[in-house]
Amino acid sequence: MLQQILRDMYIDPELLAELSDEQKDILFCKMREEQVRRWHVEEKKFEKEKKKNKKDKKKKKNDKHIDWLQGEDGKEWVWVMGEHDQDKRISTIHEELLHEKAIKQAHEEAKQKLAQEEEERRKRQQEEEEQQLKLFEEQERLASEAAKLEEERRKAEERERKLREEQERLAKEMEKKKEEERIQEEERKKEAQRRLEEERKKKEAEKKVEEERRKKEERNRKLQEEREQLEKAKKDELKRQQEEERAAKLKEERLALEKQRLENLKKEEEEKRRKAAEEQRIAKEKAEKEKELQRQAEERERKLKEEQQRLAKEKKEQEERIKQENERQLKLQAERTVKLAQEKARLFEAEERRRAELEKSMKEAKKKQEQLEKERREKEEQAKKLQAQAKLLKEHKEREELERRGRDAKRIEEERQRAEEIYQKLKQEEVEMEENNRVQIENIWNVQLRRSKVADKSKRERARWARKEIRRSRLSGFFDNLNIEEMMKSKTIIPPSNNEPPPAFKPSEANRPAQPADRQAVIDWYKEVQYSKGAGLDLTKKPAKWFHGIISRQKAEELLEPKSIGHFLVRVSERVWGYVLSYKDEERVKHFLIDASGSGYQFFGNEAMVHVSLYDLVQFHKVRPLSTAGCELAKTPCGQESDSQPDYQDLFDDNTSL
Repeated sequence: MLQQILRDMYIDPELLAELSDEQKDILFCKMREEQVRRWHVEEKKFEKEKKKNKKDKKKKKNDKHIDWLQGEDGKEWVWVMGEHDQDKRISTIHEELLHEKAIKQAHEEAKQKLAQEEEERRKRQQEEEEQQLKLFEEQERLASEAAKLEEERRKAEERERKLREEQERLAKEMEKKKEEERIQEEERKKEAQRRLEEERKKKEAEKKVEEERRKKEERNRKLQEEREQLEKAKKDELKRQQEEERAAKLKEERLALEKQRLENLKKEEEEKRRKAAEEQRIAKEKAEKEKELQRQAEERERKLKEEQQRLAKEKKEQEERIKQENERQLKLQAERTVKLAQEKARLFEAEERRRAELEKSMKEAKKKQEQLEKERREKEEQAKKLQAQAKLLKEHKEREELERRGRDAKRIEEERQRAEEIYQKLKQEEVEMEENNRVQIENIWNVQLRRSKVADKSKRERARWARKEIRRSRLSGFFDNLNIEEMMKSKTIIPPSNNEPPPAFKPSEANRPAQPADRQAVIDWYKEVQYSKGAGLDLTKKPAKWFHGIISRQKAEELLEPKSIGHFLVRVSERVWGYVLSYKDEERVKHFLIDASGSGYQFFGNEAMVHVSLYDLVQFHKVRPLSTAGCELAKTPCGQESDSQPDYQDLFDDNTSL
């Protein structure tokens, strides 16, 4: 199969998917080696044809061709840049490039610095322009303020004239107001006398009304007493009649009781006691009523005395109120007199205050005029100072121009020095970088060399040990009853229990193609060649639990997906003359291609161990990893999905007992 792939330099993608990562690496190396070998063969062939054509070639006249310039050695002349005396050395070119880079960087830095200075200069110029504009505005403001001061002085004179006129007007108004107040005072006196007379007449009328009310109350009281005496007499008569009726009833009752006394003496005595109690109660009620009448009489007498006292008190209070009212009227008249005097004093004070305010306002106007004159002189002095500052500013600009020229020259010198510094720094960084790269490359090379030596040594030891074990296994062909610990300690394989010699290998047919044509070709190949070798059978000549028929890669992954790590199966490949061992790993299902086209069974690759039978290969990898890079051990076989219809049924004849 490998020869077919190398001959065609092509591998079917589905077949490539069946290979493990290690097998893919081996196949890539082999294909690369084959490409190199073919290239060398073609190169030798091309050189031979070139020499032959060169001898047989004859030049023709007026024929277009190219003649290469020949050197002293008879070969084409080649010029290598840098080897001529006039050529620049690579180090010189490199230094020139570094120098150009340093100059460019220094120029960029100087350009940035110049831009910053220009920005600052522009800001200063803008500030100076703003200052000049403020100066011009200040001059205009001073002129406008001087005009305002003149206008205010004129207004102050006008206000002073108006104040004098106002003062004269106020004097006239004061005289007129005094006359009006005198007339009003006389009218108020007449009005007070009239009110006093009216109050005296009103008091006399109230006194008469009070006397009539008192007499009327006395008559009402006497009538009330007479009415009460009549009611009392009526009540006494009614009580006497009730007592007589009650006495008659008592007499009748005594007669009835006398008649019944003989029948029930006890009842009679009780009735007598009851009547006696009733009489006592009536007498008691009568005494209480007499007491109540006496109490009412006393209460009426007490009320009469209280009413007399109240009337006397009211009379006294009335006299007191009349006296207080007279005193109040006198007091009001005195207060009015005081208020009139206070009002006159207040008006006089207001007049004096207005006069003082007028004098004060005139003084303030004069003082303000003097202040404005002083401010005008200060503004003129300030304008002179601003003109002097403008002159100094012009001189400052001239000095700045000279300084700028000096700065430009200094900046050019600094740029040159900075370029030299950057050049030295870049050169130093390149030297350090080359040294670091060299050390790093050496370290990587040493590590790779050590790994390569360790890998070669390990590979040689595995190959030597494998050859030794193959020689032993060919005698037995069995690896049961040996665990991984014993294998790692002893590095030996326990032979199988049976002593049957291994089956003889039949040479592969010469007319068999490199790959199967279809599924039927794989079935025929298994029946003709592999069944006789016992491929897929256990020691009892029955299909092993891990053996499956021609199933796809996807089907194998579906069977192994729910299983745990270490489960495996061996299926017949439809792409090559061999098998595929599918293994459930931690992350995914791995597939290892088994080559059965030769005399034994081995994984794809020249250095893979060759086993006598497929059963031996499976048993071997129960204790040895499937690949050198990993630690995959074929621990648990994955059986059929359905025991009644196994997927390998079409590989065996109908008469074959399964």
